[in-house]
Order: sequence, then C-alpha cells, then structure tokens
Amino acid sequence: MELSAGNSVWPKWLSLIVAGLSAAVLIVGWGAGVDAFTRIRPDFAAMVPSTTLCFMLLSAGIYAHATGRDRTWPRLCAGFAGGIAAVNLILASFQIGVQLDNLVVPSMAADDGMAFATSGSVLLAAYSLFALTRKDGEAPAFQWTATLGLLAALVALVGYAFDTRALYDVFVFTAMALHTAVLFVFVFAALLLLAPGRSWVAILVGRGPGSVGARRLLPLVALAPVALCFVALQLTDVGLFNANFRLSLLAIVMMAIATWAVLRNGHLMNEADRDRAQLVQDLRQTSAERALLLKELYHRVKNNLQQINAMLRIEARKFDDPQLTESFRAVSDRVAALGTVHQLLISSPTPSEVEVKEFLEVLCKGVAVSNSLERRGIELIVEADDGRAHIEVAISMGLLVNELVMNAIKHAFADGPGRIVVSYENRPDCLMLVVSDTGAGTSDPAQVFETKGTGSLIIRSMVSQLKADMQVRNSGGLVVEVRIPPDINEMDRYE
Repeated sequence: MELSAGNSVWPKWLSLIVAGLSAAVLIVGWGAGVDAFTRIRPDFAAMVPSTTLCFMLLSAGIYAHATGRDRTWPRLCAGFAGGIAAVNLILASFQIGVQLDNLVVPSMAADDGMAFATSGSVLLAAYSLFALTRKDGEAPAFQWTATLGLLAALVALVGYAFDTRALYDVFVFTAMALHTAVLFVFVFAALLLLAPGRSWVAILVGRGPGSVGARRLLPLVALAPVALCFVALQLTDVGLFNANFRLSLLAIVMMAIATWAVLRNGHLMNEADRDRAQLVQDLRQTSAERALLLKELYHRVKNNLQQINAMLRIEARKFDDPQLTESFRAVSDRVAALGTVHQLLISSPTPSEVEVKEFLEVLCKGVAVSNSLERRGIELIVEADDGRAHIEVAISMGLLVNELVMNAIKHAFADGPGRIVVSYENRPDCLMLVVSDTGAGTSDPAQVFETKGTGSLIIRSMVSQLKADMQVRNSGGLVVEVRIPPDINEMDRYE
C-alpha cells in the first residue's frame, strides 16, 4: 500500500494502538494486579508504570501532530515524556537503587525499573517528535534518531524471539519488556510515517518503479534472515545441527537470498528500462507524425494564402483608381507576410518556430519585389542576429515589419532614392526591432501612428500583441524602435 506524504491515517491508528495498549497495562496490569498484562510471562521483564505513561504521552503527541493541531501540544508531550525518561536514566546511571516507579509502587522490585534501552528509546522518540514540529533544518536529525530508535526496538524483539536470557545479558536491555519493544516499533514507525518525505521512508511509500521494487523486496530481505536464523537455532537446540554447520548453512542461504534480491532488482530495472525505451520510441514516433501533419498543414495554408494573394492582384487590375489599386496591393503584401511565415515553417526543423534572420530576409525580399524598390532606387537592408521565434510571435513581427516598411516606402521618399534598414538584435533586456529610413522624417514622430488608418491600426495591434514598447523619433529620417520582452516566446500573450 502506498502512503503519500500528506497521509496521516497510519500514524493516527498506530498512536491509538499504542495509547490503548499502554493504558491497558497501567490500568489492568498495575491497577488490577493482572501480572500477564505487566510482564506477559513470569520470567519476562515488566512494563513499568513510567514506561506506560511515556507511551501515552508520545502517542498523544503523535496523534495531535497527525491531526494538524498547533505545535504546542506535541512539544509538551515530547517534553514530559523525555523528562520522565531522563530522570529514570539519571537515577539508574548513578545506581541510587530507586527509580520513579519505586516511588509510585513501593512493592515493585528494584530490577523492575525502566531499562536503559527503554529510557534511551523514549528520549529518541521525544526528540524525533519535537524535531517534527520544527522546519526542514531538523530533518536529518529527525531521520537518524527515529531510525536508531526503531532499530533498538527491533533488536529487542529479535532477542526475545531467539533467546531471552541472552538478551537480558546485555545490560541495556535487562529490564525492557516484550510489549515495550513492540510498542516502540509502533511509535517509531508512526513518527517516520508522519513525515515520509523527510526520511528514507519516502523510498518505500513513493510511486516510482524503484519504490515498487523496494516494497516487493523488503519483506524477503528483512524477514528471511531472521526466520532462517530462528529455524537454524531451533534445529541446533534439538541436536540436528552443530554450531559450526549452522553458521555455514546460514552463510550459504543468506548469500543465496542476497543474490536473488540483486538479480530480482536487476530484472525489475531491465523491465523498467525496456518500458522507458518503448515509451521514448512511441514519443519520437508521435512527435514525427505531429511534425509531418504540421508541415502538411503549413503547406496547405501557404498555398491557400498564395491563391488569395493571386486573386487580390487579379481584382486590382480591374480598377483604374490608383488609390484602390494601392489598397489591394497593401492587403496583398499583408497576406504575403503571413504566407512567408508558413513557407519557412515547412522547412524548419522545429515545426512551431522559424529563424528570425531568414524570415526577415525573405519577407523584405518579397516586399522589395512587390513594390519594385530596385527600379525606384530604394535599398531595403536586413541586419538581424540569429535567433528563433514562435509562430505566433513571427506572425505578429512579420505583419509589424511589413507595415513599417510599407509606411517608409510610401511616405519617406518622394520620388528619389533612399535606404530602409530593418534590424533585429538579441539584447539581454529585450529583443530590439528597428525599422529606419533615410527619408525626410516627420514633424510629429509621437503621433505618426496614432491615425485611424488601417496600417496604423495594424501596427498598434501588433505592438500590443508582442507586449512591446514602441518609440518613434527623427534621426536622419524616421526611426521606429520596438522593444520586445526577451521571454516573449514563452509568455502566454493571448489571454
């Protein structure tokens, strides 16, 4: 079962189980005198009242943290539990001969006090709970203290399973009860699950293939050695194995399990790699098909625009009115600018982008031919940096350049020769588009494109679509500077 980082169901249930069992030990075991609740078996260590109190405090703090309450209650619970454990640890360390439990229950034997391992585990749990209420700066300490406490509880459980007397020979575990070790497993598991993203638990509860493989392998890798050691110990006790053969058998079997785990993990990784390779291949095929469809679409759009352009020129020849003919030609040039974008998109390696320099050169060449600039002695020059533009940006930029160049052709030069320069520069703060001419300029540059004409309307509209800033001034002719945001190709411009 997967557990997301924000899921607090498991910590809540674990804390309730810990609180319920510890309360039962305190009330039924110590209150009613039922010895089976305090020590399970007569030869086992007892869970003392101070331990049950610490468990109830820790479980209350965990539950409060899991329900999203303020940090005060978990910190208070951690502080009281840690204080009880610290006092017991100090009293046991100085061998005073009495602990807190002896003061509460005078008839309790001196060796039934809180074990060193129990006191240390409570302190680790209290610090882990306190660290959870802090920011991510305490994450490494939280992970290691909670993990160390979990390992200590597991050591006690395995010791009870193999040989209780051998466990009690280790002085730190002498007075740790069996159910104390079980409840510590629940406590530290709940603490780690409260913030899986801040510890190694994130690997187990994640959604990736590595997490799935870890969940599959962990039960075998963790439980199989314990089960094999237990079986070998039992067989040795009944005389089927001697100690040396038991060690040899365990070494071979554990080697086999480790080898199987490595091979199984390799198999899972190979499967994941094959799936990933197939996915990449499918994506490439889909991308290639999409690119082909887009190029076919651009080709048809270009042909349709060319047909529209041809019809406009045919209609223009039917009229003798120069003004009407000029209007037809202006519309034809605008359609040609759109067609230039789609013509370059067909050959572009990226179906949705064009090279700005090539685009401006082709566009201006078309305008020059359409308006017979060479015959009129007007030179149209393009000076552009390398760069790419998205189709929407290119269309807006193409229509803007077309109108600015047409405005210069129409108004900058009377009948004499001249020069028009279209420049495009990639600057750190903007994309600078400049259209300048060597004409007579204008008396009021700020108002030159504020008229109600079609060309002025298109210029203002394209500047707005590009989210650009336009400045017009006289400098040896008219100079139009358009500052386009440098991230215009990534911006969502059309709301």
